[in-house]
Amino acid sequence: MIDSTSQSKDTLPNLFRKSAKVPFETTILLVKNFACGAPIEDTANVAGVSLRTTRDTFRQLRPRLLRPAFSRWHPDDKTFIGQAAKDQHDANWQVLRAALGQCHDNKTCWRNYRDSKRVTRLCRSCPISAAYDDAEFIDNAIRIVDHVRAFYSHLGWSTEHDQTNPSQLIYERLIHANVIRKAQEATRKVSEGHFDFEDDSDMSVRTMYGALVADLIAEPL
Repeated sequence: MIDSTSQSKDTLPNLFRKSAKVPFETTILLVKNFACGAPIEDTANVAGVSLRTTRDTFRQLRPRLLRPAFSRWHPDDKTFIGQAAKDQHDANWQVLRAALGQCHDNKTCWRNYRDSKRVTRLCRSCPISAAYDDAEFIDNAIRIVDHVRAFYSHLGWSTEHDQTNPSQLIYERLIHANVIRKAQEATRKVSEGHFDFEDDSDMSVRTMYGALVADLIAEPL
């Protein structure tokens, strides 16, 4: 997590936002911590803004990760989800995305399994097992949902009441989780759980942050 910048507070116009409501230095901190995959509450505390402002900024930044500039951090074609998502307009991918979205949207199912109220991971009304028969395929799909849930649990970001399209939500969250994971894995570690933000190698967190900066300068929030 990043807790400071090199700029003097409020000395520069906010290049990342059309509105000047949030100062430039604060916006830099929010963007850096988004790139680092830092929890929302921790980010809000170091930036000195509300949880709502932090969540809203993260929500505005997330769809940008779908853009070609971030494709190097997207799921590899050799992975299960990469194979499935090769063609965004493919009917099979649309079916899978809808099933993943419905599964991800069923928070009661996940809580019951997490709290040991159900022994098996699949519930009787699982939309994934209803759409597919292959056990390995179903298991891989469930792992995707669980991966996304684990990442968003780390962020402290659960419900998104204004997102009414489960299929789009799971896709944005999946890409978000994958981009952050790949960037973290490619970044030099300075201590357990901490990344060296000075590492500017091709796939690092800093490089991904740089891509975000370029995107924000071209198209502010």
